[in-house]
Amino acid sequence: MKKYLPILLTIALSGGLAYSQNNPAPTPSPRPTRTAQVQQRPSASFDLAEYGVAFHADPRLIVMMAALEAAGFDPTPSGREPSAFRAQVRNDLAGLDRDLRNRLRSFYERNKLPPPALAADQAARYVSLALALGPLPTLEAPERSDELPAGLLDVLDFAPLCASFIVAPG
Repeated sequence: MKKYLPILLTIALSGGLAYSQNNPAPTPSPRPTRTAQVQQRPSASFDLAEYGVAFHADPRLIVMMAALEAAGFDPTPSGREPSAFRAQVRNDLAGLDRDLRNRLRSFYERNKLPPPALAADQAARYVSLALALGPLPTLEAPERSDELPAGLLDVLDFAPLCASFIVAPG
């Protein structure tokens, strides 16, 4: 069944496209002022596990993003308030060792991508690094090599700071 799924999806989508091209949408007519009831279809259950897909929180990534938050990474658009979760993380980081926070911030600022880089561009290199690190609590960094992605190589020296972040007082 799994090998036929892409074929079935392709056929279903192309059939719908052909129908919509052969049957153009009717011209809208003036509607009465009453509101019409929209019928809801019952939702079908869709379990990704049936297709061999599972999502898990990776502790390395959580630690990396918290360390980035302490370093000054802020994806919140200007003029908007941070999410409740981000505000809680910031509150939790308030007591972080000042020296470590300064080292994290200094590294992040030195290695920040120039404009027009977006917050996602800034974070992507650190996400790659998080997934390349060894398990907690050591977060051992991979050896520097040409096989590592360039973006990851740019921030590889953040790994020891991230490991220090785990054991930092505060």
